[in-house]
Amino acid sequence: MKREIVLTIVLLFCVCGIYAQPLAFENPEFSMDRWKPSGISAVFTGLNIQDGLNIGLGASVPLNSASDVVSYGALLDVNYLYQVRRNFAFGLAAGYGIYFNEEETADWGPIDKGKDFRYFPVAAATRFGLSNGIVMGADIGYAIGASDNFDGGFYFRPLIAYNLSEIFQLNLSYSGISNDWTWSAASVGFTINLND
Repeated sequence: MKREIVLTIVLLFCVCGIYAQPLAFENPEFSMDRWKPSGISAVFTGLNIQDGLNIGLGASVPLNSASDVVSYGALLDVNYLYQVRRNFAFGLAAGYGIYFNEEETADWGPIDKGKDFRYFPVAAATRFGLSNGIVMGADIGYAIGASDNFDGGFYFRPLIAYNLSEIFQLNLSYSGISNDWTWSAASVGFTINLND
Protein backbone atom coordinates (compact mmCIF):
# COMPACT_ATOMS: atom_id res chain seq x y z
CA MET A 1 0.00 0.00 0.00
CA LYS A 2 2.78 2.46 0.90
CA ARG A 3 4.54 1.62 -2.35
CA GLU A 4 1.39 2.57 -4.34
CA ILE A 5 1.09 5.89 -2.52
CA VAL A 6 4.74 6.80 -3.03
CA LEU A 7 4.55 5.77 -6.70
CA THR A 8 1.47 7.99 -7.21
CA ILE A 9 3.20 11.00 -5.64
CA VAL A 10 6.41 10.49 -7.66
CA LEU A 11 4.38 10.12 -10.88
CA LEU A 12 2.52 13.38 -10.22
CA PHE A 13 5.76 15.30 -9.60
CA CYS A 14 7.32 13.83 -12.77
CA VAL A 15 4.32 14.87 -14.85
CA CYS A 16 4.49 18.37 -13.36
CA GLY A 17 8.17 18.69 -14.29
CA ILE A 18 7.73 17.33 -17.81
CA TYR A 19 4.79 19.54 -18.73
CA ALA A 20 5.85 22.71 -16.94
CA GLN A 21 5.52 25.77 -19.17
CA PRO A 22 6.96 29.25 -18.53
CA LEU A 23 4.82 32.06 -17.21
CA ALA A 24 4.45 35.09 -19.42
CA PHE A 25 6.55 37.33 -17.18
CA GLU A 26 9.40 34.76 -17.15
CA ASN A 27 9.75 34.86 -20.94
CA PRO A 28 9.07 38.11 -22.83
CA GLU A 29 8.66 36.16 -26.10
CA PHE A 30 5.99 33.91 -24.60
CA SER A 31 2.72 33.90 -26.54
CA MET A 32 -0.51 32.50 -25.11
CA ASP A 33 -1.57 31.52 -28.66
CA ARG A 34 1.24 28.97 -28.80
CA TRP A 35 -0.48 26.84 -26.15
CA LYS A 36 -4.01 26.98 -27.56
CA PRO A 37 -5.21 23.55 -28.69
CA SER A 38 -6.38 23.23 -32.27
CA GLY A 39 -9.64 21.89 -33.64
CA ILE A 40 -12.56 21.11 -31.38
CA SER A 41 -10.53 21.73 -28.21
CA ALA A 42 -10.05 25.39 -29.09
CA VAL A 43 -13.03 26.17 -26.88
CA PHE A 44 -10.69 25.74 -23.89
CA THR A 45 -8.57 28.72 -25.04
CA GLY A 46 -5.51 26.76 -23.96
CA LEU A 47 -6.55 26.37 -20.31
CA ASN A 48 -6.67 22.75 -19.12
CA ILE A 49 -7.29 23.26 -15.42
CA GLN A 50 -10.61 24.31 -13.93
CA ASP A 51 -9.31 26.65 -11.25
CA GLY A 52 -11.57 28.15 -8.62
CA LEU A 53 -14.59 26.42 -7.10
CA ASN A 54 -15.63 23.04 -8.53
CA ILE A 55 -18.48 20.74 -7.48
CA GLY A 56 -18.79 17.17 -8.70
CA LEU A 57 -20.96 14.07 -8.45
CA GLY A 58 -19.99 10.50 -9.20
CA ALA A 59 -21.06 6.87 -9.13
CA SER A 60 -18.69 4.34 -7.59
CA VAL A 61 -18.15 0.61 -7.17
CA PRO A 62 -15.84 -1.11 -4.65
CA LEU A 63 -12.91 -3.06 -6.09
CA ASN A 64 -11.83 -5.36 -3.26
CA SER A 65 -13.62 -8.00 -1.19
CA ALA A 66 -15.94 -5.30 0.19
CA SER A 67 -17.87 -5.73 -3.05
CA ASP A 68 -19.37 -8.88 -1.48
CA VAL A 69 -21.19 -6.62 1.00
CA VAL A 70 -21.45 -3.25 -0.79
CA SER A 71 -22.42 -3.09 -4.45
CA TYR A 72 -22.38 0.62 -5.37
CA GLY A 73 -22.04 4.11 -3.97
CA ALA A 74 -22.31 7.83 -4.67
CA LEU A 75 -19.72 10.57 -4.21
CA LEU A 76 -19.97 14.33 -3.76
CA ASP A 77 -16.75 16.24 -4.38
CA VAL A 78 -16.02 19.92 -3.74
CA ASN A 79 -12.65 21.51 -4.38
CA TYR A 80 -11.10 24.93 -4.69
CA LEU A 81 -8.04 25.09 -6.96
CA TYR A 82 -5.53 27.90 -7.33
CA GLN A 83 -3.71 27.95 -10.67
CA VAL A 84 0.00 28.39 -9.98
CA ARG A 85 1.16 27.86 -13.55
CA ARG A 86 -0.63 27.46 -16.84
CA ASN A 87 -0.83 23.70 -16.40
CA PHE A 88 -0.58 23.24 -12.63
CA ALA A 89 -3.00 24.00 -9.82
CA PHE A 90 -3.30 23.03 -6.19
CA GLY A 91 -5.89 23.57 -3.51
CA LEU A 92 -8.20 21.89 -1.03
CA ALA A 93 -10.79 19.19 -1.56
CA ALA A 94 -13.61 17.86 0.59
CA GLY A 95 -16.65 15.73 -0.02
CA TYR A 96 -18.95 12.96 1.06
CA GLY A 97 -18.98 9.29 0.10
CA ILE A 98 -21.70 6.73 0.77
CA TYR A 99 -21.75 3.06 -0.22
CA PHE A 100 -25.01 1.18 0.14
CA ASN A 101 -25.01 -2.12 2.04
CA GLU A 102 -27.53 -4.55 0.61
CA GLU A 103 -26.41 -7.58 2.64
CA GLU A 104 -28.23 -8.02 5.94
CA THR A 105 -26.13 -11.02 7.01
CA ALA A 106 -22.57 -10.10 6.00
CA ASP A 107 -20.03 -7.52 7.14
CA TRP A 108 -16.57 -6.38 6.05
CA GLY A 109 -13.95 -4.32 7.88
CA PRO A 110 -15.73 -1.19 9.12
CA ILE A 111 -19.01 -2.09 7.40
CA ASP A 112 -21.58 -3.54 9.80
CA LYS A 113 -24.31 -5.94 8.75
CA GLY A 114 -27.06 -4.03 6.96
CA LYS A 115 -25.42 -0.60 7.45
CA ASP A 116 -24.02 1.77 4.84
CA PHE A 117 -20.36 2.85 4.68
CA ARG A 118 -19.98 6.66 4.88
CA TYR A 119 -17.06 9.06 5.13
CA PHE A 120 -16.04 12.71 4.65
CA PRO A 121 -12.69 13.14 2.83
CA VAL A 122 -10.60 16.26 3.53
CA ALA A 123 -7.51 16.52 1.33
CA ALA A 124 -4.91 18.57 -0.49
CA ALA A 125 -5.63 18.57 -4.22
CA THR A 126 -3.29 18.86 -7.20
CA ARG A 127 -4.13 19.04 -10.89
CA PHE A 128 -1.79 18.88 -13.91
CA GLY A 129 -3.03 19.96 -17.32
CA LEU A 130 -1.57 17.80 -20.08
CA SER A 131 -2.95 18.63 -23.54
CA ASN A 132 -6.27 19.03 -25.35
CA GLY A 133 -8.29 19.19 -22.15
CA ILE A 134 -6.77 16.13 -20.42
CA VAL A 135 -6.03 16.59 -16.71
CA MET A 136 -4.31 14.33 -14.18
CA GLY A 137 -4.29 14.87 -10.45
CA ALA A 138 -4.68 13.49 -6.96
CA ASP A 139 -6.33 14.26 -3.64
CA ILE A 140 -4.32 13.16 -0.61
CA GLY A 141 -5.53 13.58 2.95
CA TYR A 142 -7.75 11.98 5.57
CA ALA A 143 -11.18 10.36 5.41
CA ILE A 144 -13.27 11.16 8.49
CA GLY A 145 -15.51 8.24 9.33
CA ALA A 146 -19.27 8.73 9.46
CA SER A 147 -20.11 5.06 10.06
CA ASP A 148 -20.38 3.30 13.43
CA ASN A 149 -17.18 1.23 13.20
CA PHE A 150 -15.10 3.67 11.15
CA ASP A 151 -13.17 6.47 12.84
CA GLY A 152 -11.16 7.45 9.77
CA GLY A 153 -8.06 6.67 7.76
CA PHE A 154 -5.48 7.87 5.24
CA TYR A 155 -7.25 8.91 2.02
CA PHE A 156 -5.88 9.12 -1.52
CA ARG A 157 -7.63 9.60 -4.84
CA PRO A 158 -5.67 9.72 -8.11
CA LEU A 159 -7.74 10.77 -11.11
CA ILE A 160 -7.69 11.46 -14.81
CA ALA A 161 -10.20 13.84 -16.38
CA TYR A 162 -11.28 15.37 -19.65
CA ASN A 163 -12.65 18.90 -19.99
CA LEU A 164 -15.80 18.73 -22.08
CA SER A 165 -15.92 22.55 -21.97
CA GLU A 166 -14.63 25.34 -19.74
CA ILE A 167 -17.39 24.48 -17.25
CA PHE A 168 -17.94 20.70 -17.47
CA GLN A 169 -15.37 17.99 -16.80
CA LEU A 170 -15.70 14.19 -17.02
CA ASN A 171 -13.43 12.24 -14.62
CA LEU A 172 -12.38 8.71 -13.74
CA SER A 173 -10.82 8.10 -10.33
CA TYR A 174 -9.63 5.52 -7.84
CA SER A 175 -10.35 6.07 -4.14
CA GLY A 176 -8.39 4.39 -1.39
CA ILE A 177 -8.72 4.52 2.38
CA SER A 178 -6.09 2.85 4.52
CA ASN A 179 -6.60 1.82 8.14
CA ASP A 180 -6.23 -1.70 9.60
CA TRP A 181 -7.87 -2.67 6.29
CA THR A 182 -7.71 -1.09 2.82
CA TRP A 183 -10.80 0.22 1.08
CA SER A 184 -10.57 0.70 -2.68
CA ALA A 185 -13.15 1.83 -5.22
CA ALA A 186 -13.37 3.12 -8.79
CA SER A 187 -15.67 5.93 -9.77
CA VAL A 188 -16.82 7.90 -12.79
CA GLY A 189 -18.34 11.33 -12.49
CA PHE A 190 -18.52 14.91 -13.69
CA THR A 191 -17.46 18.24 -12.26
CA ILE A 192 -18.94 21.70 -12.78
CA ASN A 193 -16.76 24.81 -12.50
CA LEU A 194 -18.71 27.61 -10.80
CA ASN A 195 -16.46 30.53 -11.78
CA ASP A 196 -18.18 31.36 -15.07
